[in-house]
Amino acid sequence: MIGLNQLLRAAGFPGLPVMEAVDPAVDQSWPLALPEFSVVRMKHWTESVLQRHMRGDRLFDNLILNKYEFVKGITTLRSYPWRLSVPFILCNARCDFCSAWLVRGETLPLEFIESLVPTLRHCYEIDMVGWGEPLIHPELGAIIDIIKREVDPRAKVSLTTNGIKLQDWADRLLDANVISYAISMHAASAATHNDVMGMGLQAFDKICAGIRYLAEQKRQRLPKAEVSTAFIVMRQNIAEIPEYLTLCQDLGVEKVFFRTLKPVDDITPGLDYHRLPPYLHEDFAALRDRAVTAIAASPLRIVATPDTWSTPVFPETRAAEFGARPATPREERGQFIQKIQRIDERTDLPAGDLDPAGIPAHPIDNPYLRTPPMRCPSPYTAFYINGFDRAVSPCCYMTQVPGHQMMHYSKGMPFDRIWNSPAMVNLRKALHGGPLMEPCLKCPFYW
Repeated sequence: MIGLNQLLRAAGFPGLPVMEAVDPAVDQSWPLALPEFSVVRMKHWTESVLQRHMRGDRLFDNLILNKYEFVKGITTLRSYPWRLSVPFILCNARCDFCSAWLVRGETLPLEFIESLVPTLRHCYEIDMVGWGEPLIHPELGAIIDIIKREVDPRAKVSLTTNGIKLQDWADRLLDANVISYAISMHAASAATHNDVMGMGLQAFDKICAGIRYLAEQKRQRLPKAEVSTAFIVMRQNIAEIPEYLTLCQDLGVEKVFFRTLKPVDDITPGLDYHRLPPYLHEDFAALRDRAVTAIAASPLRIVATPDTWSTPVFPETRAAEFGARPATPREERGQFIQKIQRIDERTDLPAGDLDPAGIPAHPIDNPYLRTPPMRCPSPYTAFYINGFDRAVSPCCYMTQVPGHQMMHYSKGMPFDRIWNSPAMVNLRKALHGGPLMEPCLKCPFYW
């Protein structure tokens, strides 16, 4: 979404006063009461006003300090990020729409999770997610214990899983106050499930049993928990959408997300992505209409955008080429797996210092007509870390801050060394006072 000021300037108007033009989505990024803690109101605060609002409550005080620093354009932060994804890198599925299983890394060590405890204590949102399946981690029990012991009970702890181990861990997850469950289940039958996820014909019934057990237990033990499923619409499964909704209702699912297949410029070797676009089904239009009718009639909460299911997945110039590719037998796909060397013992990895070559010149290309301050909350609120090599990204879009080395959270490194590294500090400075960096000018996620 483009911000109001960008739209005004694009139409030839001067726009609103910069400090007053705040997209509501930015304010709502923090779980603080509005309008009391709005950006417009907090911009007038002094440090003494901030201190008067502090409660001696670690979670609340960090949230309000973090937003105060964001509003004031402070670049070296005293606050911690309050959004954290705990990275997992193992996967037991072989999905045609995901390359996670094609990259093999060493198991994320427990001591790495332990190093994040000071941050976990300040977090309001924690996602057990990653490029893989969290519930097969060999030390998952100890990780759950850390979350139960160290994370504030008011925090929203979420899990994304393919569900194959859900029944094994449901009791302990509920005891640890994990309140949001997103189960990736892309079929209403065992045959289709195995076709698109490659987990064996027995996996589907086991996953359904796990979802049913979780839904039953959460009603008794943690009623505020929410069970949802995610379904990527493909040629193989579009015909099963009505039956899928009936199944989800029977299992106790409360919310369903129908996702659109992601467009790609190329096909990753080892994936049969070219056979997935739903519009390739010979009865696509009729099946989409049938799905829309079923969605409208379902009592479940549903998020779906059927109008995007026909969006081309491949570049027009390569669609015919991709469509002519033969299928890859699953037994032959092991040849495409990449192995990532373990780096846990290394302490010499770059940590976001200035690149000797300097920051690139301010680019001319500015498709959204953005000017500072650009109120992107990510470098204040979130900590994105890769489980493979401990690389830290400054946001969900940018992997490396221009003019700076990559950031790696190496073993034994103080958290502040990364959180307030030159890369993070200078990115915050650029967002607040300019010049905006090239990735920020072109970011499709900013409001």
